[in-house]
Amino acid sequence: MIGNPPYIRQEDIPNKHTILNEFKDFVCHSKHYKFANSSADIYTYFYAKGLNLLQNGGFLSFITSNKWCRGGYWKNLRELLLDFCIDSHYDFNGVKIFKTATVDTAITTIYATPTQSEHIFPHFLFKREYQISSSLMIFFKENAQDCPQKFLNKENFAFNDEETQALKDKIEAIGTPLKDWDININYGIKTGCNDVKVNGKKEGVFLITSEKRAEILSICDNSKNSLKPYLAFEYNEKLAETKRDLEYKNDFLMINEKERTEQIIKPILRGQDIKRYNYAWANLWLICTRNSYIITKEEAKIFGLKIKDFKTRKRNDIDCVEIPPIDIEEYPALQAHFDEVANKGESKGKGFYNRDDKGITPYNLRNCAYINEFAKPKIVWNPVSGEYFFAYSKETMYFNNSLFMITDKQYKENFLLYILGLMNSTLYKFLITQMTNLIETGKYAYGAKEKIEKLPIPKITQEQERAFVNIVEQIIESKAQNAPTNTLESKLDSMVYALYGLNDREIELISTTPPPPHEITTALLLIASVESRLLALVTMLCESFEL
Repeated sequence: MIGNPPYIRQEDIPNKHTILNEFKDFVCHSKHYKFANSSADIYTYFYAKGLNLLQNGGFLSFITSNKWCRGGYWKNLRELLLDFCIDSHYDFNGVKIFKTATVDTAITTIYATPTQSEHIFPHFLFKREYQISSSLMIFFKENAQDCPQKFLNKENFAFNDEETQALKDKIEAIGTPLKDWDININYGIKTGCNDVKVNGKKEGVFLITSEKRAEILSICDNSKNSLKPYLAFEYNEKLAETKRDLEYKNDFLMINEKERTEQIIKPILRGQDIKRYNYAWANLWLICTRNSYIITKEEAKIFGLKIKDFKTRKRNDIDCVEIPPIDIEEYPALQAHFDEVANKGESKGKGFYNRDDKGITPYNLRNCAYINEFAKPKIVWNPVSGEYFFAYSKETMYFNNSLFMITDKQYKENFLLYILGLMNSTLYKFLITQMTNLIETGKYAYGAKEKIEKLPIPKITQEQERAFVNIVEQIIESKAQNAPTNTLESKLDSMVYALYGLNDREIELISTTPPPPHEITTALLLIASVESRLLALVTMLCESFEL
């Protein structure tokens, strides 16, 4: 059975498409397919149906997206395939096989016979510039690596040979998973309405430019008549344009509308702003009209709050203090901005007023229990950027929900800098790539939370930590001055290799970076996926393509 099943996400099927929806309703029902998943691509079910139709000893060969090899949506499919012998797997991650498709593809052949404990199959990665002098079928066979099927599991198909798998196991055995350290991992802010289109052009709603910020501030009342209390522990002097002596009243500062508005318009980063070790802020701002959130009583004491002035409640049996939401009535200039763009602009989905991601009013952001984490030192990364970048932000900095951050619960900045050095090292680039089963093609996609939190972090002495912090700070400073960091980063790599006790051969496996891949035509790939036992069919296809 040979095929190219459709790459369609179930949720992307239009409601008006009756036939496709009937098909979706059938295949997505667990009584028909035990591994039914509401978010998996349709081609998932073609694998199951094909294997069901084959007699014992038959073959199924599909060219599909390679996403099923990783990711939670396809976990049950991987479990199904592990019941059979994988005959071969050709992964063309980074090579655009179909010019009109954006997905990366793989050709997988399954031998419909029960899997065997010592079964080994050929796995081909297109990861360097090959000089193709023979037929593709022979070429693939000569350049494929042997992959023991026992190394695969339903969590992730990482197609490793014995040597690479042994190295991965050695690294993962040293250290404690990141999630078990005293840290938090969270994603950025979901506004539900970053911008709208006005006369065909984007205009910011919650996400605004410096020019729009200045425009809003210019119409704010800065007289004593607009003085209102603002939580003192949330006040950030760096956001205040006018410096003056402020009046304290219990836990609050008495500030005017302009001063309050300055405080809740926060600098924000997007995915494209993240660089290696640092970031390039694009002068964009988030109107952070946050909802209420809670902090522990211990945190409230650290912030100097009088607990009796606030509502209290429990979370996970811990006594907490509730911080009230932003009241838009105290920010008339912001309310006018929201109403203007919401009423004249076109937005995706349900619009500003009716969107799902909102707080107690449409003017408020949805609940974010960790809103105060954005003020801490943090490591920030984009899990799907295609670049291997982990950045550091010491100052208050917000970011959108395409980004993730790591913060230390105890505000231990040195520990974060140590982790930052590990993350940006060549060893961790290798390890993260292995864990996410994404092949190096000059760029990377990586960084899902469930992968990052499994990274093994070695426990080190204070002296070792100081050495790491020192070199990481030098790298950050050099990058801020646009100075070269190659020597410093090579030194850091050597320190990381030493932590894991790697030998020269293991370092060679980790540090070898192949050049970009070669392009191959779709027709040749489809032919090459068929094994020699189907040579007659190959010949027929070659003739039909005039090859």
